[in-house]
Amino acid sequence: MLRNSMLAVIALAITGCMPLRNEPISSNASLVETVDPPQMRPCRSDRIFIDVPLHLEVQWNDLGFLSQLREDLGQIAATDEWFCNGKACPGEPIRVMAESVLPPHTMFEPRADGHLRFLRIWFVGEETEAEYTLSDFGACSAVEWTRELVANVTNVSSDLFYVGRECDFSTMSLQASPSQDMLAWHTRRLGLPDAVLSALPPTETPLVDLGIIDTGIDPAVSTAIGVADTANFGGGPVKNDHGTVVGIVARQVSKEARIIDVKATDSAGVATSEAVTRSLDHLLFGPTASALASVINFSMGSPPELSRRTVITAGTCSSWEDPFGESVRYMLDNAARLDATGVRPVFVSVAAGNRPLEIAPGTFPPTYSATHSCSTQSLGPDEWFLPGHWHRLDSCRQAPLGGTNRLAFATSAIDARHNPASASIAAAEAPLVAPGQHIIVAHPAAAPAPSQCTTTPPSSVTLPSTMSGSSMSSIIGASAGAHIQHTLIATNRAPFDAFGVGRFLHLTGIDVCRTSATGAPVRRIHVGRLDTALAQCPDLVNCARTQYGDEPIPADLLWVCAAPLAACGLETLDATGHVIPQCATAGGAPVSVPIASDTSCVQNSGTVTAIPASACGTNCPDAPTTDRYSLGSLGPQPFGGGCPHCEVIDLLFTPRTLRIYADLNPDFAQTTTMTSPTLALKGPTNQGVQTFFVDLDEVSPAPWHPGEYRKITVTIQNDIDFSDWSQVDAYLLVDINEGAKTVTDVSPLVWAGP
Repeated sequence: MLRNSMLAVIALAITGCMPLRNEPISSNASLVETVDPPQMRPCRSDRIFIDVPLHLEVQWNDLGFLSQLREDLGQIAATDEWFCNGKACPGEPIRVMAESVLPPHTMFEPRADGHLRFLRIWFVGEETEAEYTLSDFGACSAVEWTRELVANVTNVSSDLFYVGRECDFSTMSLQASPSQDMLAWHTRRLGLPDAVLSALPPTETPLVDLGIIDTGIDPAVSTAIGVADTANFGGGPVKNDHGTVVGIVARQVSKEARIIDVKATDSAGVATSEAVTRSLDHLLFGPTASALASVINFSMGSPPELSRRTVITAGTCSSWEDPFGESVRYMLDNAARLDATGVRPVFVSVAAGNRPLEIAPGTFPPTYSATHSCSTQSLGPDEWFLPGHWHRLDSCRQAPLGGTNRLAFATSAIDARHNPASASIAAAEAPLVAPGQHIIVAHPAAAPAPSQCTTTPPSSVTLPSTMSGSSMSSIIGASAGAHIQHTLIATNRAPFDAFGVGRFLHLTGIDVCRTSATGAPVRRIHVGRLDTALAQCPDLVNCARTQYGDEPIPADLLWVCAAPLAACGLETLDATGHVIPQCATAGGAPVSVPIASDTSCVQNSGTVTAIPASACGTNCPDAPTTDRYSLGSLGPQPFGGGCPHCEVIDLLFTPRTLRIYADLNPDFAQTTTMTSPTLALKGPTNQGVQTFFVDLDEVSPAPWHPGEYRKITVTIQNDIDFSDWSQVDAYLLVDINEGAKTVTDVSPLVWAGP
């Protein structure tokens, strides 16, 4: 029930964003036929991948079989009506397209078969050249027939290649309203002076190339921060803030890196594995020596569940989809081989992943085969996202110097209080962490963010902007790594290999006094301390350089390097020679994300989805076309102060469950407590529009406090019966019992209930 005390309303905006699932619809009840709902990954159905995984050899010598494959698939597609989607079928013949993801390459032997390993199939109209998306049945059938036809035309067993639908990598950050006075909190925690906030171009000759694979950097900002080279594999202009924020943070941390900006995503921050693979190939192998990166940042991810073999069913079709992401794994394996064989050091920094909500039952179909394709390591429920997942999982190909390859270096995000960031994956914190909650970035070269709320995405990047998630910690790790390598080369010392970079970042970091999932202590990157060590502590540099093993950060690394750490003045040892943990102190209040004052754009209490659906019309302007919201990733987010994105909310109908992620704004007096949390659901019923209230005290006990993150799962009772769940608004209400807000909160909801 509602109380008469002051209310803070956190709008969760479901209307128009939640597709219905598993609800039969019929115009004639007497003719209803029970049909099992499809089971398939929440992936796109416009492309089919054919991948030869890393642990297998390619069984065909050329791609001459593609012409026959295109012809055979085209005949079956036309006969089986793959594109009808329960409506009218296409009014034109469909042509099957097929090509290799990668071009031929002969300069580096492990990369030489790449053009044969990874193929993509898609479908276009003969007359319009429009690309078509498969129906559910068409998707299942296309996977099944592609597998069978490839085996037939190549005379190769289907056990020796993978087939499935293309999935996506999404940016690993979300946006919120910026606070100008907090622009420096992350750089100060890194031990950097406020002067770096200007993100000026290099003043000395760059000695290290830092490749950034992202949404692209705004052209004006790109010039202002001194980006040296660009490439675009995602198509279209730069409209998403994410890559620009990543680029600015990179320049703040590494003032001397030569930045190569590679756009892999569309404007919503989503990239296919094809675009990511080509982006990595561009940075690793060409087209010219001037574009070859020795440090790469990849602040995107894809759920680890996609690395499993899973069932796919629809109608009468029943088959399976093979693990996704092999082409990206292949390129990262090549990066590891370049590094291990001494061709050139390559340090790849990736996002560990975001999962603000638990995965809803039924989001991913059942596993078809329980074991991973090549590794004996188990895949638990708290794995990092791809490709960070491969930091913890052995490569399928033996490393050049023996042992196994670990293919990327994952960094987790923390907030201003040194707690895991609110979107972090439970029980999966990496040994190395960096600021990643409410990273606020501005730059005078960018267009200013709109002062008024709008549902129309801007045509270009606008700043200031705030990002949260492991995207931010990843770019801090990459740019700090580039800074290390530049310093070593500039002082006539050999650069580290990839493991050396990661271990030096860990050794020179600050302990946050908890242990990672791998048993290593969790330490926060600190650029000031690593500069001290580079300048004054050669023994510590050598210790990071000479420690080998399969784990990127061995659990005993601090013990092995304890003496040089103490000699460097970075740590104190006890009587047994072990490092005495000196826990980092947060200092100050949590980072503020202010409530907007524009009543049409109110950010009530700082939730990541901020506006009621009525302010946005029927759809979020940049909502995805597939069900990526259900993955628990943070993917594409609203532009500026625009409408909320749906990915942080998951409304299910079987069971009737609402999952809520709430980021409580710390823009209250720190003595404030919030009590009586209540969920309000407002929507159409047979008796008209009604509002129902659900007490949340049992599932998320009060009191709540400013700056907390709450992840809540609520079962919706049967007596709450909306006639159209797609038109339901959800609100989270709390009583503010003491303290005062610094700005006015205007509730967009007019309450008629008790």
